[in-house]
Order: sequence, then C-alpha cells, then structure tokens
Amino acid sequence: MPDKKRMLLLIPPVLLLAVCIFHEALAPAAKTVGDLYTCPLRAVTGIHCPGCGGTRSMLELLHGHLGKAIHDNPAAPVIVLVAILWYIEKVFAAFGKRVRLFPRSMWFWGIAVGIHLVWAVTRLFVPELLPLPLS
Repeated sequence: MPDKKRMLLLIPPVLLLAVCIFHEALAPAAKTVGDLYTCPLRAVTGIHCPGCGGTRSMLELLHGHLGKAIHDNPAAPVIVLVAILWYIEKVFAAFGKRVRLFPRSMWFWGIAVGIHLVWAVTRLFVPELLPLPLS
C-alpha cells in the first residue's frame, strides 16, 4: 500500500508539467486572440472583484515574474506556496515522517482572507494597484 501512495505523489508534478506545456502551446494563439479571460462582474459593473488578476497572476508565475504576479493578485502566489507546502507534507507522510508545514490555524486563514479583502477594496480607489496588462 505505501508504494501506491508514493506513486500517487507523482500526479501533481506531472499535472504541473502538462499545464506548462499546454500553456506554452497556446501562448501564441492567446496573444493573437486578445484577452481570453473576462471577469463577469467586471464586464457588467466595471468593478474589479477580489479574484480579478488571478489568471494573469498565475500566467506571470508560469513565466517566472514574481513581482508582476504579486501586483496582479497577491492571493495567487500565496495559494501556490500553500499548495507546495501541503504537497511537501504529503511526500513526507508517504515515507512515514510527520512534518507540519501547511497552515491550519483559523486565525491564519481569517487574517489572510481579511488582508486580501482589504487589498481588493483598496485597489478600487488606487488605480496603480489594478492588474497589469498581459505582456
């Protein structure tokens, strides 16, 4: 049974590689088509929602631009970091070691969500905080 768990640990890195390959294959088409991702709230009201810029942020992360990713939507790099920590925990657990890296405190999650919501509201009034156009 432990060998089966260890084999399942290969799924996330393989999926990440597939996403990177898929993204690079579609990147030229995306640049010619224009903005493929439209926020429904922004399309109707013109207001950026707390998730606006998340796709751009993930694309900037895929290209290695951490600063641009944080500017577009700081939640995306944090989610990636938390996912990596969770994955490392699972790798250690598959080999019988107990390591706790993934934040489990409700205080942490409450403060993180609160900070993100304050940032989302602040950027409605500060245009410099709005997501950057794709480069």
